[in-house]
Amino acid sequence: TSLDYERIFNTLRSVHYNGWISIAYEGQEEDRQAIEKGVRCLRKFVHSS
Repeated sequence: TSLDYERIFNTLRSVHYNGWISIAYEGQEEDRQAIEKGVRCLRKFVHSS
């Protein structure tokens, strides 16, 4: 399953969301590597305008 992060974060910005965002991971990749990849991905959207 893939998510449209750009759309999700645009929606959150449009309603002035200012809460927590968390990462949940279940997969074949090693946990630490997958979490680091997820954090890098989310930072792009959190810090973009």
